[in-house]
Amino acid sequence: MIYLTAPKILFLKPRKVAGTSLEIALSRFAGPDDIITPITSTDEKARRARGFRGAQNYACKIGEIASDPKGLRRVVTKLEWPRKYRNHIGASDIRDRLGAAAFDGAFKLSIVRNPFDTIVSKYYWSNRHETVGLGFDDWILSERATKCLEQNEAQYFIGDHIVVDFFLRYEAFAEDIAELERQRPALAGLGETFASTRAKGGHRPKKATPAEMFAPHPQRVAEIRARFAWMFERFGYRDTP
Repeated sequence: MIYLTAPKILFLKPRKVAGTSLEIALSRFAGPDDIITPITSTDEKARRARGFRGAQNYACKIGEIASDPKGLRRVVTKLEWPRKYRNHIGASDIRDRLGAAAFDGAFKLSIVRNPFDTIVSKYYWSNRHETVGLGFDDWILSERATKCLEQNEAQYFIGDHIVVDFFLRYEAFAEDIAELERQRPALAGLGETFASTRAKGGHRPKKATPAEMFAPHPQRVAEIRARFAWMFERFGYRDTP
């Protein structure tokens, strides 16, 4: 999550959509009062190396901890300062913590990706540390396979209402960022910065296409198409991988 207070631009960060790369690029535009949530230590080093601001203004304040028993207990038992905002925080929680006026008045930005492609990416990311991980044929039939997509809906929706004002399509980043810059001149240069930024890549083989991996699972394809129908219909994704 990133909240740029002056231009009132809020980035809600989903999973497995190149969100960290965009987050690093957006950090270029942040000032001292803006909210930037932490990313991995490796990605933070990359962000700092480019001269961009790192994680800031995301932690709870002392007064907030005093009125939060869970937060106070975390400080005492784990010696860990509670975070008010986290990397993949949902839209509803952001609105509660940022305040309705600030949230509703912000230009809310997020990323969407073909559901089948997202699932394949999530599979390889989940198994990146496994020498012998669960095979895709077994994994795709489990609840874990669609959890990422379900979690991403927390960035897009509050209740049944989509709160995102502008979706960047993973498949059309250059085109959509150019349009974003046109609509929000405060982000001029974002496309160039994003194009030179890469985070969390290299875990998925190039030959691992959704078409090949989903081929033995037509029933699962139908279930995913039905469950995330809004995404297929709004963004024109094909009904099959």
